[in-house]
Amino acid sequence: YQRRVHGDRLIGLLRLFALVSKMIKKQALALVLPEAYKYGTTILSKLNENGFAVVKSKSVRFTKGQAHRILHPGYKKDPKFNDKIHHLTSDLVGCIVLNRTDDKDCIEELNKLAGPEDPEEAKRTHPQSLRALCGLDLIRNAVYISQDYNSADREIETCFPTKRRTIVLFGPPAAGKGTQSELLSETYNLVHISTGDLLRDHVRRGTDIGKEVKRFLDKGELVPDGLITKMALDRLKQPDCVNQGWVLDGFPRTAGQAQSIIDAGVDISLTIKLEASAENLIARVTGRRFDPQTGQIYHIVWRPPPPEIAKRCIQRSDDTEEIMRNRLKIYNATIEAVSHDFREIQPVYCTENCTAWDVFHQVIDCVEPAADRNIGTRKKSTLQRDRLKSNL
Repeated sequence: YQRRVHGDRLIGLLRLFALVSKMIKKQALALVLPEAYKYGTTILSKLNENGFAVVKSKSVRFTKGQAHRILHPGYKKDPKFNDKIHHLTSDLVGCIVLNRTDDKDCIEELNKLAGPEDPEEAKRTHPQSLRALCGLDLIRNAVYISQDYNSADREIETCFPTKRRTIVLFGPPAAGKGTQSELLSETYNLVHISTGDLLRDHVRRGTDIGKEVKRFLDKGELVPDGLITKMALDRLKQPDCVNQGWVLDGFPRTAGQAQSIIDAGVDISLTIKLEASAENLIARVTGRRFDPQTGQIYHIVWRPPPPEIAKRCIQRSDDTEEIMRNRLKIYNATIEAVSHDFREIQPVYCTENCTAWDVFHQVIDCVEPAADRNIGTRKKSTLQRDRLKSNL
């Protein structure tokens, strides 16, 4: 009898879990694109008439990073990808999270209501569809609909962020840590923390830490690990970092700094390491040119300066092969020690011809699966360290 009762309870719980899962999966996202934004009231009425319930909605002006995250599966596959990115970031977009008021599949019904992607075809075959009524062409086709529920989760989180992420981004000099950190910051609503920026800010404001830092800098000495770590940990305790999450750009740099983070109990949800060959990094650095008037940085191969300003651009004194090789030697000597203090590191490969967006889509692939699990710092054990070495 007791077994039967427990069995019935278990079956009931499983049914309840299945029902809740089904209800959660029914959420999808519809984006009202710029050309259809003025028809927002009409679109909402159509959704209501066709059995959709609006869970939440808002207007957004997407950044490029957010647009890339939403359209991520089409990168390198959709020939119109860049046109769609440009259009999605050109003006206000209406973001609508939807559910069904019945048992029908939400995404399937949304696609029926939206109609064919080509508005001209929609006008011929589905004259009452949203794209027939509000669309203009294949790019400006009124609405964007989630293609599946995994995509819907990512898209909804982009428009209505709720997950707090804490990311450490490693990488050798000139690998693009600053660029990728900025993209992570704007796309995932994170605070971008660069220890270099922190040092300059403290010195500028004349804080107690800034005064100590200035004494070392004036002597031409390295700032001690303890001082840098204290500055970084104080920043992580600020309300914006606590509430939004953060991305640490190139910190920790030494085993001592990494150990201090572990000892302080800092929760790291993801660690990413940019990888690039020495030849690629040297080519990046030696080809850089700096415009002293505007502060703009160019590259003689990948981003040459306009002819009218090329003559005034200069090469910085430290952008040489000799200095770069020395910096890489120091980095390689320290990064292995730092890596031992982290449980799992996600590699991202920066090849010779890849753009910042190519790298960022690899970064997205690292971030999205890690959203709900902790893969940050780890305890030091010989077994775990051996596993890490074998993985790398």
